[in-house]
Amino acid sequence: MYTGHAVRALHAENKASCIRELAAKRGFDLAECTAYSDSHTDLPFLDAVGHPVVVNPDRELRRIAGERGWPILEFDAQAYPHARRRVAPLLWGAAALFGAGVVASRRQRGA
Repeated sequence: MYTGHAVRALHAENKASCIRELAAKRGFDLAECTAYSDSHTDLPFLDAVGHPVVVNPDRELRRIAGERGWPILEFDAQAYPHARRRVAPLLWGAAALFGAGVVASRRQRGA
């Protein structure tokens, strides 16, 4: 059941272990299952299933998927406006500084 609260961190091998446990409890055949990811840190998770698919992958996962012949799905902002796009950390930093400047400016004006 989804509660919004994480029971444990599910990164890298932990995610793969979790789905193996779930498969064992529920009788799922992981060879028949599909997993989706965008990050090379999910390789153990993708390796645990019979049908790995990468979606808007990072550079390393794109390379690995190409070598292994895994499907690669691409969703761009034009076709799918809500698709997640990677934003360079420098841009996030600039946005944060801009936002802090707006807040400081409003405080000075008493708004």
